[in-house]
Amino acid sequence: MLQLLKESKEKSIYISADNLLVKSVSLFDLVFKLVEDYKIEFIAIDEIHTFPAWQEHIKSIIDSFPKLKLIVSGSSHLDLYKQTATLQRRLYNFPITTLNFA
Repeated sequence: MLQLLKESKEKSIYISADNLLVKSVSLFDLVFKLVEDYKIEFIAIDEIHTFPAWQEHIKSIIDSFPKLKLIVSGSSHLDLYKQTATLQRRLYNFPITTLNFA
């Protein structure tokens, strides 16, 4: 994700959803401020499955900012898969195979 952001021409930001500071605010409000005040065009949110009620926040973000490029990821694929019913028409699933650095 960081490589995508670095290569992007858009104004972008990486957010780790398991960060305590991020968890202490509304994810929608955070994205709203970044888009409206800082003109961010591309947001990558990692470990989304750790954020409370993440599906509702992501649905609202996608619906409110149709031009925003948004990538969400989580290490718990099963949690993401089970929780995407409300996001069926809004999310694309790109499974990534395990990386081996040996």
